[in-house]
Amino acid sequence: MKIAITGGAGFIGSVLAKRLKDDGHELVLIDLKKSEIFPDDSVIADIRDKEALTKALKGTGAIYHLAATMSRRSRSTQTLMSPAARM
Repeated sequence: MKIAITGGAGFIGSVLAKRLKDDGHELVLIDLKKSEIFPDDSVIADIRDKEALTKALKGTGAIYHLAATMSRRSRSTQTLMSPAARM
């Protein structure tokens, strides 16, 4: 299955990515930086960018939302769920 992980370049995202890759899944790691472990599976995007998320999530069957934002006014989860709902 093709699985997306927001925050996929972070510590927890990297641990999850390794486990999922070992289980044979295809990954899409969405973060502001490339994954050091799986750079070829990385998509550099801001989780608040609806257009970028829609493009990155195309063809995925599941999403692990592990990304964080630093703004208290962020609508990142709402932005993520909008394109995810169309999967």
